[in-house]
Amino acid sequence: MTVSFSSLACLHTHVLQSAAKIKIESRFCVLVRARISHKAFWRCGQALGALQRHADALEVYEGGVLAAKNAGASTKAFQKEMEKCQQKIEEEQKLLETTTASAKVDGATPPETAPARSTADPIPESKATNTVKSTSEKKKNEAGATKDSSSNKLFTKSDHVRGYKIVNGKKTSYFHNELSEDAKKLIGDIAPKKLERVDVEEEKKNNSSDDKTSVWNTAGTWEERDTSPWAKETLTQALLSAEYSLPLSSPQPGAVVKITNVKSLNGHASIASVRGKRRYMYEFSTTLEWEMDIPSDGNTCTGSIEFPDIDGTCDGEYEMTNYTVKSVGTAGGAAKHLLDRFVKNGGLKDVLTEKLNEWVTLFQST
Repeated sequence: MTVSFSSLACLHTHVLQSAAKIKIESRFCVLVRARISHKAFWRCGQALGALQRHADALEVYEGGVLAAKNAGASTKAFQKEMEKCQQKIEEEQKLLETTTASAKVDGATPPETAPARSTADPIPESKATNTVKSTSEKKKNEAGATKDSSSNKLFTKSDHVRGYKIVNGKKTSYFHNELSEDAKKLIGDIAPKKLERVDVEEEKKNNSSDDKTSVWNTAGTWEERDTSPWAKETLTQALLSAEYSLPLSSPQPGAVVKITNVKSLNGHASIASVRGKRRYMYEFSTTLEWEMDIPSDGNTCTGSIEFPDIDGTCDGEYEMTNYTVKSVGTAGGAAKHLLDRFVKNGGLKDVLTEKLNEWVTLFQST
């Protein structure tokens, strides 16, 4: 039963009931402490401590020490709480003495000390309601005074926060921008203009014949046109026309070496126009088959050569690789010296270089 009374004291404390109920139930526990367990004393002391009634709590904890000893339990927790209560009592006493001394020096009657209000004691409803009403009425009065004093102005009290400003005597948004005369001159006429229909044929006539850009590209921005099909066709014709006749001073005067087939031709070519200037870009690699007829003995020698790089970085000189001889007929080793001189190192090689340079000139003239 006594444990239930102490538990009720704790319950009233946590649900913010009046201090009177807690005091009655806590006091009952003290009066019958001889028959209470030490746990009940602990709960009662905790309730009194929450009410800031440290003297009563100290008395209850002392009873709890005796009950704990009788039950053979530890008293360390009670001793610790008793020290806290004693410290709180001393602090309150010092505060009371300081207040009394200050009142005597000022010649005023020292105020009567009232017990500190616990968080368990709620504020009376009528007082709280009056406080809220008075605060609300005060704010309304202040707002009304501000409105009356600024009734003849353009701005209310909060307009400067919202970003309003005056432009030509009218209140407008802060983001309204008024251009200065210098700014207007710098920008120029920005009024919308009506677009007129453009005659495409007339526009083509007006364009320069040297520009050769699209009608839409009036600003002369980058425009690239692929010319790979035309380039491969004309380059193949140029290579097939390569032919060299051996001179009279050679071992086989009158012999002819020529290109018989363009086995492969890989690459691309394009023309770019930018800012009124044209750029010619090309890059090819080719494998050619050649043939030499020797009329003196009726032999025919065949083979192949490669040009791996035909582009604008060659500067008129092209590297020839993979020179091979497939057949020399009955000429045997005598033909090797003749082919090295007039196919691999000169003769046909020089004619092919000339044909390639002629094609580059043709491509850049388009």
